Amino acid sequence: MPSQDAIEFSAKYRGWSASKVIPIPEGSSPEEIVKQISELRTAVDRKAFEILNIDTKSLDAYAASVSKGKKGVSGLSEAFREIGSKEGSGIILKACGEKPELEKVASSYLIRCISSNLGFDFYLSGKRK
Repeated sequence: MPSQDAIEFSAKYRGWSASKVIPIPEGSSPEEIVKQISELRTAVDRKAFEILNIDTKSLDAYAASVSKGKKGVSGLSEAFREIGSKEGSGIILKACGEKPELEKVASSYLIRCISSNLGFDFYLSGKRK
């Protein structure tokens, strides 16, 4: 009996563990496979920020506020200018627990949130917009 293709993922770190096996039926489209891989990446990526104690909830809320009512590349540029302000810098620093060495990490999370809110994605997601 031939073995079936599958996406297998397993991780364990301190009190956190995750394990997932996603069977890939014969004839699955590349888009279906990319969607499955993307869902794993999203979950693991978010956990990485949590392990660093980045306050992702506050950054999500701030991303939503600076994204509201904006569209396209000009909206993206405007939102990025806002996060570069004194207020934005303060929110980022607070979200990383006042640890300057984590500001770039928190900023990258925020930039990705804003980009995603405005319809831009850094990664293949299997979504078609």
